[in-house]
Amino acid sequence: MSSSPPLRIAGGTLRVRLSPQHEDDLILDRKVIMAHCPAFAPLLRAPDEPGYCASWDKSELVKVPDNDDLIRVFTLALKIVDETAILEGTECDLGRLGYRFKNFQHSIYATLDWPCANDYRNDQEGIFEAATQHAIMFELLHGVKIGPERLHIPIGNETYDVACWRSALGDISEMCARSEFYGCLPSIAGAVKELIQQAPSFWEAVAFSPREWHQLAIKLRWREVYFDSLRHIIAHTKFSVLTLDADPSEDPLYLDLSAPDFQDFATDLQAKQAVVVLELKRSLHHLQLCESYSEYNKEKSPAWTTFLNLVKNAWPGRSAHANTMEKSEFLACAIWGQWLAEQESGDHVWVSTRRKAERSGPLQNGFMMLEKAAVSGNPPALFGREVPRTIASIFGLDRRFKPAKKVDAVLTGIVHEAHDIVKSWFETCEEVVDGKTLTWRRSRFDGMARGHYHAKVEAFTFFPLNEENVPWAEAKDWATAVAVVPVTVEVAEEAYVAAIQDA
Repeated sequence: MSSSPPLRIAGGTLRVRLSPQHEDDLILDRKVIMAHCPAFAPLLRAPDEPGYCASWDKSELVKVPDNDDLIRVFTLALKIVDETAILEGTECDLGRLGYRFKNFQHSIYATLDWPCANDYRNDQEGIFEAATQHAIMFELLHGVKIGPERLHIPIGNETYDVACWRSALGDISEMCARSEFYGCLPSIAGAVKELIQQAPSFWEAVAFSPREWHQLAIKLRWREVYFDSLRHIIAHTKFSVLTLDADPSEDPLYLDLSAPDFQDFATDLQAKQAVVVLELKRSLHHLQLCESYSEYNKEKSPAWTTFLNLVKNAWPGRSAHANTMEKSEFLACAIWGQWLAEQESGDHVWVSTRRKAERSGPLQNGFMMLEKAAVSGNPPALFGREVPRTIASIFGLDRRFKPAKKVDAVLTGIVHEAHDIVKSWFETCEEVVDGKTLTWRRSRFDGMARGHYHAKVEAFTFFPLNEENVPWAEAKDWATAVAVVPVTVEVAEEAYVAAIQDA
């Protein structure tokens, strides 16, 4: 049933039937499953073990090769119960052909608030996924390393893919909901997180679907994703954005606040962030000015000034080289200033077969482009191809002194310094307010400036939050759960497998 070979452990005494065909059977270590899955423990106890109940005992004594004594083999089978697939009994019953059954998150066995894309699956898809999820769950409990693609996690995609991540999120949530029902979620949560984080576009996926990932983060007790998604939710409160669901302030569950209180909370944080962004803009505008100095009491200190002020006090008889270099610097600073104004105003003009003006998007779109340019091999490409050479030619700068190189050098310096300024203003820091430590942090994928997704709102995510305040703070510590110990699995021999399957 599963696309990977079934896990069959040498000496295993628990058979898990995932389909009517014996070739899909798993053979597992009974004691490992009992230790991690409290729901199965009463069904898997041997007669000589504490808590044994004869009426629940469905085990069989089986003769296996190279063993003079009979061994006791237990069986769990996948079947449809109350419109969903769970392990119960010893015989597979996967419903009639064409049967549609509920995703586990929507069954009566799941707890509330698991994210889920669809309510139902058809028989073929649903049975395959149920079998696969159980197989993965048991592999993780035995410490077996698996590939993220088993859960449809888009490991090969550098950029966000809506369909792939929606499918992956649904399957991950369903498997974890099953694990919670069986009692082994604390044991596999860490491994599931590691699998998800292997995807290059993971944090982008959180930014696009913050409400769903917020739900999953609570279930998995995933602090980083909990606060990252919460920052996205706060950033978009009151905004109508095509890539998000309805206004999240309508949901009263965030931070245990009512909808009006959460709205006020988000508005207050947005106002605090606006002050930071305003100061950031001011710092970036300095870069279109000239570096100079101020002299007072025979002491000099750095200062910013304009080229106009320099020209007013320019001394006569300057060389052609000095004039060309100064013109080059002026043009480079002007290019930066115009680009920054373009990002702030949202006017983006490009030339193709005809002139067409389009919105450039929120300012954070410019910051994302700036970040990409700063780490590239050609930072001035942020402003367009061959800009230094073209601008030097348009303004007739003296080619003897290679003004294009000067423009290129100044623009490169501006891009790097601007990038450093943005990082410094959005640097993670802490402040103490009313005895509580608030952490100012930016989400891993900041903002909704996605270009082709047509998001047109400003939604920075640099907010101060109390990161000690999590919904599971008062819950039982998962550290007390039985740890999964990675092992080198010894595969059962064919004769042993055949004896178990024929029981």
